Amino acid sequence: MKMHSLHCACCGPVTEKVLWAEPVSEEAFAKRIASRLSNSLLVTFAQKAEEDGGENGGDEFLDEELALAALLALLLFTRGQAAKTKLFDLFDTENASTALMDDALIEFEKAMKAPLSNVEKNDFKAIIGRLMNTGAAQVQGGLTGTNISNTAGVGTIMDGYPTVGTSAAFLYLRLEEAILNFTERFISPGVRSGIENVLANTNPTAPHSYTDLKFLVDSRLQGTAYWDVVANATASRSYHYGLLKAANIQNFRTYAFVAVIDNVTTPICRALNGRTFRVQTALDLMEDAFASEDLDTYKDIMPWFTSAEGIEEADEETLASAGIMIPPLHARCRSTIRLIA
Repeated sequence: MKMHSLHCACCGPVTEKVLWAEPVSEEAFAKRIASRLSNSLLVTFAQKAEEDGGENGGDEFLDEELALAALLALLLFTRGQAAKTKLFDLFDTENASTALMDDALIEFEKAMKAPLSNVEKNDFKAIIGRLMNTGAAQVQGGLTGTNISNTAGVGTIMDGYPTVGTSAAFLYLRLEEAILNFTERFISPGVRSGIENVLANTNPTAPHSYTDLKFLVDSRLQGTAYWDVVANATASRSYHYGLLKAANIQNFRTYAFVAVIDNVTTPICRALNGRTFRVQTALDLMEDAFASEDLDTYKDIMPWFTSAEGIEEADEETLASAGIMIPPLHARCRSTIRLIA
């Protein structure tokens, strides 16, 4: 992986803070997610712009972003509820050994990382397709009678697992990668470490106490912060890909980077606000990223950035070569683009 001349999140360690909710009942969590999903699908664009605020209004893709986050959170919670039974049963036994707990944890991980079902695939495909078309609909002149998700190089994302090298394939595949990452990074290490600590410090003749471990698993299965980040990245890239694809078809040549300017605007988006870029360059960048053969290359072409150092002084070519021209550029990025001519 090459090192960028401008500071980015992919070239060094990044401290991630994920806030976990206090565990609640299964019914309470299901109601919370159902309410969020329902609200996200019912809010109008006008209401979203008003609620999101900022100098330039709100995200045109917030509806689908919230729906995607809700579906991902519900998916992992549902899997966890079904998969944790054997693990939790062992927590309460006097005979729980490291080996038995390790076997149970491996089974838990396997269930959590299972392939998506056809129903789950269709839900995600539908949202990604809507996002692309929502972006395409923003282009002046429109694409009458054209479904951007069915244009050359894009349609395969709607049909099962696309082959590596297909345009936009990673938008779909990264959802599965995010599910694997969630289990391997945010659940398994904490549970495994906790099991070892409990077994090492518990009187062998007394029942084992795994209250803290149950709390950890339940709270992380009910967390939405991680899925908000995943959904924002997927939604923003799907939306902007559809917009750029349609803009290129309609012969637009340039666009302006538009940041939502308020008290939480990041330095990098503030520095890029109003900067202009070429539509073809941006589209080529996205399609190169989506055609990459591995996730590291994808992140190298379209990295997230942690510093605005050098942004204001850099020209368009320098910014484009570092992947700094298309939102999202960081977690929960609200920026978008506006076509010029």
